[in-house]
Amino acid sequence: MSTKKLICATFLFLIAGHTIAQNSYEINGQFSNDSLRFNGSTIKKLYLTKLEDGRYINIDSTKVRRKKFTFKGKVPKTNEMYFITGFDNGAISVFLENGKINIAPFQAAYPAAAIPTGTPNNDVLAELSTELKKDFDKSKARMDSLENVMPESIKNDSALSYEYQRAIFNNNSMRIKLTTLNVVLKHMDKPAALYLIQNELVNLFDSKMMEQRVLTAIPDSLHEHPVYQELYNNAVAKNMKAGTVVPTLKATTPDGKELALSDLKGRYVLLDFWASWCGPCRKEIPYIKQALATAAGTNKFAVLSFSIDEKENDWKKCIENNKLEDENWYHISDLKGWKSPYVALFGVDAVPKTLLINPSGKLITIGLRGEELVQKIKNIMDGTENYE
Repeated sequence: MSTKKLICATFLFLIAGHTIAQNSYEINGQFSNDSLRFNGSTIKKLYLTKLEDGRYINIDSTKVRRKKFTFKGKVPKTNEMYFITGFDNGAISVFLENGKINIAPFQAAYPAAAIPTGTPNNDVLAELSTELKKDFDKSKARMDSLENVMPESIKNDSALSYEYQRAIFNNNSMRIKLTTLNVVLKHMDKPAALYLIQNELVNLFDSKMMEQRVLTAIPDSLHEHPVYQELYNNAVAKNMKAGTVVPTLKATTPDGKELALSDLKGRYVLLDFWASWCGPCRKEIPYIKQALATAAGTNKFAVLSFSIDEKENDWKKCIENNKLEDENWYHISDLKGWKSPYVALFGVDAVPKTLLINPSGKLITIGLRGEELVQKIKNIMDGTENYE
């Protein structure tokens, strides 16, 4: 190989190595005491896990050697919070980001006190921990000051002293929220801010403020993050009421085409959440057919049935066997079942669930079923009721 080719090959090798390094994480931790809290045994193994649908899913494991442990791996596509588990008293929260993540010596009995540092989002959590430690010290000072000036008659009466202590406790709780909010405001462009809003601040805001103020302050770059989507969907579902614009949804028809709710704008639409396995859903079929018959030939009314099935064959067979076919009856599904983002977005906690939408895309009412549905559509068609 010529010198020139050798130099080029070496250069490419170094670039490749740099690229790998730029997409990998390394977590190094150490115990000051490696005994677990409740049974006192020495911790031998740790797990790197992800929380999915309320369950911890192990993605890696490592042995503890001489009170030290290490995890290495490729940075996930989405920057989400992971957990180091294997303890008997909680877990360590950590973001798997590019670079070296260090966890200072801590006690295995209290993993929640461990503080990962060294990468952007982990440093945000570390910053919050430092600020909260300052709040704790001030809180303790306030409590000590109260104890020093409190008369013995009150100090020795638990009912009376509780009222004083409760006031300081409430003050301390609000300070903690404000400290967290200040950290979030400094780091709105990072996923860590989303987790702090979700886990620590969500109860500070009503759903309207969450949708119209808090979430609009989050940069567009985070709008596809799962936590943002969850916060947004929950807020929209709670805010949905008569007169509000209904968010659109898009999924696949049985013949493989994409169809969106917005494609039906200009007509009254019954958005119908259902499933092939749902008995009460099948009982509604005759009423939906009657409603469609009431509006036949007008092109003013359509039904968009969104199935929360997971099995494509079950969904298609149910449509065929029950003759759920009409030129104004459309079927779509993302086949994600209860995990569909639209389940959360539209607040679907049971099926069937229906939303009647006016031609401009605004909600008229939720939960129309049976004869009530048929009569409502009849009234709209004959002009007795007008929601345009």
